Amino acid sequence: MKPNNIVVIMVLASFALRFANAPLWNFSALAGLALYAGAHTSPKFLGLGLVLLTRLFTDTALGFYDSMSFDYMAYIIIFMIGHVWVPKTPWTIAGSSIVASCTFFTLSNYGVWWCGNMYSHDLPGLLSCYIMGLPFAVGTFYGDILSTLVAFALHRQFVEGPKPVCDLLSSSTLTVS
Repeated sequence: MKPNNIVVIMVLASFALRFANAPLWNFSALAGLALYAGAHTSPKFLGLGLVLLTRLFTDTALGFYDSMSFDYMAYIIIFMIGHVWVPKTPWTIAGSSIVASCTFFTLSNYGVWWCGNMYSHDLPGLLSCYIMGLPFAVGTFYGDILSTLVAFALHRQFVEGPKPVCDLLSSSTLTVS
């Protein structure tokens, strides 16, 4: 299996999860797709294009909103994190997923504050926006962790070939391109 096939699987999962009535708000595979595509697609513009088009197509069906450009910006940054970090070990994969979740939470909620009128445009309003966004962060966090682990596990199993767990856990390399 080629890395681009895993990207296709992740695109389909992203579509399905965006349309599913999940019990957790914002449970999505888009950050996992962006991290994996950043790390393993070739050419890179195709990987980034697939991430952004997946989001655009689902937004077209689900609806547009004022702050969505901040969400797209977050996915571009997450893609770049995958490209620069190229996570390979369980620790770097989990770490990149946590950074992706924090990136999306920070940018998307900043966008809601900046573009909307629900919160005052001062520091207390920004802090209130972040606090009110925490219930949505739970689904984002779980979705990001799960989708990232699945994408990189598929890569490990079908592209690189399986390795013993002890080899994975003892390796602490972080590859920077």
